[in-house]
Amino acid sequence: RAMVSAVGPDGTETTVPCYDGENLRLALLRAKVPSVNDPTALRYDNKGRGGDCGGHGVCATCVVSVLAGASHLNERTRSERQLLRKVARWRQSCRAVVTLGDGPVDAEVRIQLAPRAQSTGG
Repeated sequence: RAMVSAVGPDGTETTVPCYDGENLRLALLRAKVPSVNDPTALRYDNKGRGGDCGGHGVCATCVVSVLAGASHLNERTRSERQLLRKVARWRQSCRAVVTLGDGPVDAEVRIQLAPRAQSTGG
C-alpha cells in the first residue's frame, strides 16, 4: 500500500492509505479529506465558472502538486500533459492512480491540495 500525505491549503496534513490501482481522488474523497476540489479554481471547460466535473478529467479543479513519491503514481495522460504543461509536478487527482508494481511494500506519496492557492500566494 501507499500512504498518501495530503497537505491542505491551510497547512493541515491528512494521511490516507491507498492501494495498488486505486484512484487518488476517490481515495481522498473516501477519507473525507477537505479541499479535494479547489473551490477557487475556475473550470476551463465551463466558461470560467466553479464546480467540479465529478472526476471525469475535464475541469482541472482537483489538481494536486506531487511533492514526493511521483514514481508511485501512473504516468500523466496526454490530456494531463497538455492541460498542466506549465507545472510538471501537478496532476489531476482524478487521473492519478497509485501504482506500486514490484516496489516497496509501503510507499509514501506527498501531495499539496489546491496548489493554485499556494502559487498565487492566496
